[in-house]
Amino acid sequence: AIRPSSIFGKIGLQNGDTVKQINGMEMASPDQALAVYSKLRTASHLTVSLERRGETITLDYTIR
Repeated sequence: AIRPSSIFGKIGLQNGDTVKQINGMEMASPDQALAVYSKLRTASHLTVSLERRGETITLDYTIR
């Protein structure tokens, strides 16, 4: 469960969201997620595409 006061809630994620891509890289398996994490560890901007109640949502983040 994502609580509104958690870091995930504060960045806009909600219960039931499914992350599909980060910066255009697919997140379809644990291996892909690990590869994406390795490539984006030092990224300063993230674009996250997710599915929420059947709709595609895109969230943009700037990391300071």
